[in-house]
Amino acid sequence: MRVSPPRWAAFVTALIPDLTLLHFRNTTEAGATSGSRDKGLHGKLRAGVCYSMLDVVNSRHQRVVVGVRLQQVAGRDKKVDIKPFSIHGLPTDTNPTDMLTEVLNSRQARVLPLNEVKERVEAQEGVQFRAYNSVTDYHAMLFDLGVVPRRLRSASDRSKFYRLIEASLYGGISSAITRSLRDYLLPENSGVRKAFQDMEAALRENRMTLEAIRVTQSDRDLFKHLISEATSYVSADYMRHANERRGHLDSALQLRSELFSSRKQLATEQYRHV
Repeated sequence: MRVSPPRWAAFVTALIPDLTLLHFRNTTEAGATSGSRDKGLHGKLRAGVCYSMLDVVNSRHQRVVVGVRLQQVAGRDKKVDIKPFSIHGLPTDTNPTDMLTEVLNSRQARVLPLNEVKERVEAQEGVQFRAYNSVTDYHAMLFDLGVVPRRLRSASDRSKFYRLIEASLYGGISSAITRSLRDYLLPENSGVRKAFQDMEAALRENRMTLEAIRVTQSDRDLFKHLISEATSYVSADYMRHANERRGHLDSALQLRSELFSSRKQLATEQYRHV
């Protein structure tokens, strides 16, 4: 899908308000090595204040209006002043444009400066207005709300993201940029690789531990069996010896009794002869 240049410029400016990257050209300039002196942004603005905004509802069903205030800076350099901001908690039945304009009559409206927009927004209960002093803070907010896929902390990240969006309008993306964007959007996560390596090492260690437990269990069962058999053997041997001692004792007592009887009988017979 192709977007008309003015809408494209408004969309990209609200998404990536980085003057070092923004460079808008007509679609007939695709492939040109140089563009207009003002990078195509200054000439698209009229005198005074204007706004470019995105009305977003994220996956958590949170509505947030993000955008930038743009204003031409007087001078030959054709510079543009950009101020990122966001509006949080705006009711779903409220048109974001109503926060930025003051209706004068049925055909005219006045675009409010940013300080008046802030006052109008904060006058509503539960609605917050936030201004950002840096593109990094602005993109951190967009990432936290799920508007952009990365935090875009560095100029390199913003440049790659800008190239990706630019390619969707103009086409003609080079293979080098394709590889760079692939590495940018699908970077190799060394942390995931290390996590898998740690998991594999843990699984190997777990298997070794289980094997050691099985060996230990087998050895314990063997020792338990040996102790049980040895106990049974000692008990049986003790009973055998006890029974033998009891038999010997009984035999000795019987012999003693017989001896006493014989002596008594012999004494009686000797007494008779006398």
